[in-house]
Amino acid sequence: MCSTAASRRTSPARRSVASIYGLLDRRFRHLSLVYDERFAHTYGPWRAVVPAVVDRFLACGILEHGFARIRCDACAHEYLLAFSCRSRYFCPSCHAKRLARWTIWLDETLLAPVPHRQVVLTIPKRLRPYCLYRRALLGDLARLAARIVTDGGFRPDGTFVRWPGWPAYDSAALSEAFRRAVLRLFVRRGFFDEDQAEGMLQWPHSGFHVHAGVGVSEDDRPFALRLARYCARNPLAPDGPTAGTAALDPLEFLARLLTHIPDPGQVMTRYYGWYASRTRGVRRRQAAEGAALGEPVAITDPVNWSLRAARYRWAELLRRIYEVDPLACPRCAALMRIVAVITDPAVITRILVHRARSLERARQSRSPPPGRCRPSALATGGPPR
Repeated sequence: MCSTAASRRTSPARRSVASIYGLLDRRFRHLSLVYDERFAHTYGPWRAVVPAVVDRFLACGILEHGFARIRCDACAHEYLLAFSCRSRYFCPSCHAKRLARWTIWLDETLLAPVPHRQVVLTIPKRLRPYCLYRRALLGDLARLAARIVTDGGFRPDGTFVRWPGWPAYDSAALSEAFRRAVLRLFVRRGFFDEDQAEGMLQWPHSGFHVHAGVGVSEDDRPFALRLARYCARNPLAPDGPTAGTAALDPLEFLARLLTHIPDPGQVMTRYYGWYASRTRGVRRRQAAEGAALGEPVAITDPVNWSLRAARYRWAELLRRIYEVDPLACPRCAALMRIVAVITDPAVITRILVHRARSLERARQSRSPPPGRCRPSALATGGPPR
């Protein structure tokens, strides 16, 4: 006999999935018909990736679209696990698992035991539509930001040197440097001419701002990981101390939400300096040469992504997110295993029909015979049923 899941605990991510699912299921087709007329001028053009991601999201967690059978060999208990959509920065549930996996990589592989800082850079509303129509421009802005702000740097021997300006930084000076760099970029790309850029430099309230007031000490590793997760969070925050509220038309809400779907291959997290892929590769090669010469080298072993390890990695992610072990048998606490992955529609239908009939028979066997009262009704003085 199968059960639907190892636990029925409801998390904020799952509640967000349910609410977004209902809106998209009822209104997405209407939105696609009116988008160009009502929303394209504000939220950018309709993109081919949007329907594909929405279709995957609407199939996420639905047994009819395929599932895996999880079985306990000790007591023969089973349950069905529906496939997930794995959408980037859209599905709150799948993105939470992606964040958990990314946080493990940050902790085990990337982050050095040095101070870090969160820096938030804002551009004026006039420039934001350019990023909606030319999403590669976000990479150019990220490179500008990496050149302007830092909390320190590494010497060739690996020694980290603190930047002497922190924490007494000059926000106005950083904002002005960022404004001039962005305007030069827009002139170089041909979006503005020199006169337009000069005119924007005369604005008393430019709309550019750099905030770098949140620092992380080298000893506070948990806060550094929490801050990294916050920076890469899902665009729709289910709740929390910083979550705001707004009253929107359902179609406008969906149009705004769909702008956060990244294009295929679009990079959402960029690494520069000591954390860049090239410098990490140089350090790995140097570490390998040092190890061959017998020199002590501090380096993190790569994650074993074999099939067996990946399955248990999946279980570890769910434990971190939902505080539930999906491979622990709820009856005898023995270790369960994946016995099959079902994708054939005909097989899916037969299994689900059999499961529904089994659940109905079990429900009827627990129901009292007609004309008799339930014990709870007699105990509380309620009417017979």
